[in-house]
Amino acid sequence: MVQETAGAARWGNILLLDLDRARRNVESNPWVKEARTRKIFPSGLAIEVVPRSPAALLEKENLFLIDEEGAVIERAGRTALPDLPVFTDTGHFSLDYGLKVSRAFACLNDLPAGVRERVDSLDLSDPSDVVLRFRGNRTRLFLGDNLFAARVADYLERKPALERGAGEIDYVILWYEDRIIYRPFNATLSASVPSPGGAGAKPSKETP
Repeated sequence: MVQETAGAARWGNILLLDLDRARRNVESNPWVKEARTRKIFPSGLAIEVVPRSPAALLEKENLFLIDEEGAVIERAGRTALPDLPVFTDTGHFSLDYGLKVSRAFACLNDLPAGVRERVDSLDLSDPSDVVLRFRGNRTRLFLGDNLFAARVADYLERKPALERGAGEIDYVILWYEDRIIYRPFNATLSASVPSPGGAGAKPSKETP
């Protein structure tokens, strides 16, 4: 792609070539994160490229491929990239885009590799309460805005016992210090179980 971009440009006389303009021309390609250019006399141009690495899919009006800096690379389809997590937002990321994307990657990067690879989606509608869902599982995990790995590990440890007792779980709230709250799909009320080592703090957020 870079060769096509560079090859289509008319660079002119090598002596008069503006290397900064050549760099900007190459960096106009959305797959290029950074480019370095230098002249090779008598008539050559060397281009070194740092590419962008696809890290997630962002759902707005369409799905877009983004890197870990939140830079949009191109439109993409979910079926072609089933292993990448999808970032969603009920407001279509019209507000606080940078905060929401950085919070999403903070969550993903905090998780162990084997757990991160299973993440299907992150809902960033409220960046102070990231909502995670695993592939093949409808359960929504309300994680707050920190301690992501510890809270997910707590849920995964409890998951078999919770589902044995209550069936498939609609959501689990994991940001209280002294308890977790969960709601089965077949229940009308939420249930609460103590969390190990809880400090007895009172809930400060409303239950979904």
